[in-house]
Amino acid sequence: MTLHQLQRDFQYALIERNVSALQESTALTEGTELALSIYQHAYRVRLRDALRSHYPILEKYLGRMAFNAYVDGYISRYPSRSVSLTDYGDQLAADCLAHLNDVDVNTASELAAFEWLLGRAFGAAQGAPVTVAQLSAINPIHWAGLRFTPVPSVSRHTVTTSAVTIWRQLKMASTDTHSPPTAAPPITPETADTPTHWVIARVDLDVRFQSIPREEASALDRVLSGSPFAEVCEPLAAHHGEEAARVAATWLKRWIEAGWLELVS
Repeated sequence: MTLHQLQRDFQYALIERNVSALQESTALTEGTELALSIYQHAYRVRLRDALRSHYPILEKYLGRMAFNAYVDGYISRYPSRSVSLTDYGDQLAADCLAHLNDVDVNTASELAAFEWLLGRAFGAAQGAPVTVAQLSAINPIHWAGLRFTPVPSVSRHTVTTSAVTIWRQLKMASTDTHSPPTAAPPITPETADTPTHWVIARVDLDVRFQSIPREEASALDRVLSGSPFAEVCEPLAAHHGEEAARVAATWLKRWIEAGWLELVS
């Protein structure tokens, strides 16, 4: 029995709550089994606390008991694979669709995805946003080939439910000391008539989000994916004709003034 094998068996017993392999490699006593059970419990509590810190509004939406029951299953499906818990829970929005019960899963999933992006924005690096002055210094003949990338805190999120409205309502109610912390909030999810397109970004230490029109969101998505400016303008020609470049340039100036973009080339 090597140290590596012992560590592997201990990890399996800790994560899977199955001590069979560890029993074969070590002589477990009643005392060590008790100690192992304490480790097993502490491991799951730590991961549950991490998910609670990443998704405080989702917890309020589901209610404490339902949230705990769900995340216990999530922990079993997605054990931590890193020494850091910063990224733990990144699969939760997709997992909601398959494993949540007695709730509108589409709303819960979009709420989780929105909340995750807010947290990522807050912890992201500062980046080096391009300025309007820097852009103005570039010869217009080179604009067609300009490429940009989002600053680290910027992301796009499209919702088809009332998830963002629910987030706002629950965030405002989070300071209400008269509401029982374990009670599921009386909010009825709704499906939106049309999708809403959001941009999430951090300004200094303040995470902000704003909605933008569908056409502008599509253009921004092309910019964020690395398309050159000429390719951003092309789809706009069908609706704006010769004004396509001017419309795209207006949006680009707005995005730059908001601090969303870094210049690649």
